[in-house]
Amino acid sequence: MTMPTPRTAAVLLTLAAMMLAGCAPAPLPAASGAGRAALIVVGADGLTRQACVTLEGGEVTGRQLLEGAGLPVVLDDRNAMGALVCSIDGQGCDYPAEACFCQCEQLGSCTYWAYFVRTPPGDWTYSALGVSAQPVRPGELHTWIWLDASKTGTEATGLLPDVGFDQVCP
Repeated sequence: MTMPTPRTAAVLLTLAAMMLAGCAPAPLPAASGAGRAALIVVGADGLTRQACVTLEGGEVTGRQLLEGAGLPVVLDDRNAMGALVCSIDGQGCDYPAEACFCQCEQLGSCTYWAYFVRTPPGDWTYSALGVSAQPVRPGELHTWIWLDASKTGTEATGLLPDVGFDQVCP
């Protein structure tokens, strides 16, 4: 097993700290959604893709939500907090040929797939969990955005679409 370089370790620690800083307990979802969850993916070009996904068994993971939407996804399953999303629909990093966070290897610059969850009637909450560990419940809206990590808090959530579950899953 190879040890990460000090620079890689610093980037990963910075990302982990940013993720944990944005954590807040999410309110419990309302009894709506009828076994479905909404997914929105926002690319670097601002193009959004939306999908309404039926949840088999009532609760799935973020990974199963992405797979259920039919989008090609490249994951790094080695993260202890759940798989990392390297690429969605061809945008992102070409893992394993390059690092999953290939856009975060230079100091001061980091762009990656950030994961946010909106549970009714709440606000957006940053997910500090990897895609395979994040639970998805009926009525929730999950969004992936290709995000410059220098944007935090309200600056980051201001980039998210102002839509509700019913607009994606009518």
